[in-house]
Amino acid sequence: MSMKFVFFRSRGPWSATIVGCLLFLFSAGIGRAEGRSATIQAIVIKQAWTRATIEGQRHAAIFLTLLSDTRATLIAASSPMARRVALQEVTVQEGVMRSRLIPSLELLAGRELILKAGGPHLVLTDLLHNLRAGEGVPLTLVFLSAGKTQTITTEVPVYSAATLSAP
Repeated sequence: MSMKFVFFRSRGPWSATIVGCLLFLFSAGIGRAEGRSATIQAIVIKQAWTRATIEGQRHAAIFLTLLSDTRATLIAASSPMARRVALQEVTVQEGVMRSRLIPSLELLAGRELILKAGGPHLVLTDLLHNLRAGEGVPLTLVFLSAGKTQTITTEVPVYSAATLSAP
């Protein structure tokens, strides 16, 4: 698809308005622009939080809610606050709570995926220093959708170690 631009020679009062409106529409992404992907997706990270750690604690869980407008897969996570960020799932088998590492998490289009205690969540492993209430933990999430990767970076607030659920 090719786009043609028409330039006006008129210097009337409406010519500047028309050109200004056209520039606004194209800069706002309305209409089809060559080279722009039609599969750009919006992934929203909500209610992210973690607990403060105590001296010597090497792991910390991160809880959050993800929402995507298309199907996507969370395939990786990282943070400069830890040597590794793992995806982990907690299940109860025969009355015993077990955790296991998982390679990815599927996000369904338009449905929230809640990463919470007792379910899937992120784990900061080998913390480089204690997490203190009031700080923020930089977190990078990598998603795969329609064969393309998308990286999102956010800051996760650290709450008191006594916090039991999302503030």
